[in-house]
Amino acid sequence: MTLFGFIRKDDKVLPPNPDGIIQEGCRYVVKADPVELQALIEEHGLHLSTEMRHRIDSLKGENTGFTEAIVTAGSPLLGRTRTYLRRHSGNTMTLMAVARQNKPIRKQLKEVVFRVGDVLLLHGKTPEMDDTITDLSLLPLAERELKVGTFSRIGLSVAIFAGAIGLSMTGFPMTIAFLGAVLAYILCGILPLRDIYREVEWPIIVLLGAMIPVSQAFQSTDCTGLIAESIKGLTGALPPWSMITLVMIVTMCLSDIINNAATAFIMAPIAVGISGTLGLQPDPFLMAVAVGASCAFLTPIGHQCNAMILGPGGYRFGDYWRVGLPLEIVIAILGTPLIVQFWPL
Repeated sequence: MTLFGFIRKDDKVLPPNPDGIIQEGCRYVVKADPVELQALIEEHGLHLSTEMRHRIDSLKGENTGFTEAIVTAGSPLLGRTRTYLRRHSGNTMTLMAVARQNKPIRKQLKEVVFRVGDVLLLHGKTPEMDDTITDLSLLPLAERELKVGTFSRIGLSVAIFAGAIGLSMTGFPMTIAFLGAVLAYILCGILPLRDIYREVEWPIIVLLGAMIPVSQAFQSTDCTGLIAESIKGLTGALPPWSMITLVMIVTMCLSDIINNAATAFIMAPIAVGISGTLGLQPDPFLMAVAVGASCAFLTPIGHQCNAMILGPGGYRFGDYWRVGLPLEIVIAILGTPLIVQFWPL
């Protein structure tokens, strides 16, 4: 357990004095593992604040428990404090702690303003708490599929999704196949009708809508041809397969900065232009774009999954390079000969 702050009588939080003596009645802001917190409290004779103890006691019962949840980008909690959480939940759950990317929070819980990636430790009545977490667009770290009565729906949802993939593999239009899967989810009661628009990533839709005309402008202005000719002039002495590696690496770098689908919109016409300039088949170049756009491993902003684990894992921006850079090098080394093998130049 780590002491991060000393709470004065006027509720102001100050950095703790390393040489100070802990006395009876002193209040501190501490950091500890939630699983070990109770053992630490009992071992050192500590107590939670009076307000928090009263709230926990008022929520005691057979259906109460603890849940850890992540604040997502679409949560209404962003920029708000514990007061909003308490009002929205109708006092059915208590905020116990907040973790923020392995950084100490030197404030009382009532003064903490929630950010994306914050991990909240919540205590309350399980049924109401699950509904509140869903309404607030929080991502629970607990295994929600363990609730009674969900196993049959999980199997059905997987079967529907697998059927959509199977249809698309047979040459059936992919958009129709997955639209049919969504309709099947609605008819089977897996996806409530009111949740359809809430689950759509509207920023991604707007980004893709903006990138489509950019991609078309690359082609209509022959910018792709200019880029292809420039690359050919710089790498004319290199073997053709090296161009596959170059396209893949450039796509990886762009995917680490912008959305992977937007990267594919930009790089696809350029890849086709390079293949035409070199007199080669476009398929291996387009496959290099597909692989490279899916390898956003160097930054936490390259993909929403990267950003989602940034806070709970306590990672820093530079941590992604440690694993991401070697992984992308391996993919480039192995991906190039495999692409050329299955999609000949």
